[in-house]
Amino acid sequence: MVIGSSMGALNAYITSETIGRPALLFNPPLSRYKEVTFTTYFKKRAAPKQLLLGAKDEVVNPMDTFTFLADQLKKAPLRLNVAPQLEHRIPVPVFKAQLHEFFEQFLPEIN
Repeated sequence: MVIGSSMGALNAYITSETIGRPALLFNPPLSRYKEVTFTTYFKKRAAPKQLLLGAKDEVVNPMDTFTFLADQLKKAPLRLNVAPQLEHRIPVPVFKAQLHEFFEQFLPEIN
């Protein structure tokens, strides 16, 4: 699995798509990089992803991320959470809760 926040979440998204492993993404700026081709000759398979978006994020617009993800919904399981009061930074308790949810949802054999 791969985990990333902000620009690290963009990298985690690309890595997940490339190696076919689940990803946990926090406020990924996916729509800002439309010119990046997310396909690769080495792509194994689409992998499940869980995203947390902060509704009050002023760095990464959550609506732009929704738009980007619209055509991704048919490729692999996607769990999308939006936190109404969350900004761009991820508090540790929120990170832990998302991590726990991620393991329960996509990697139940580990629990």
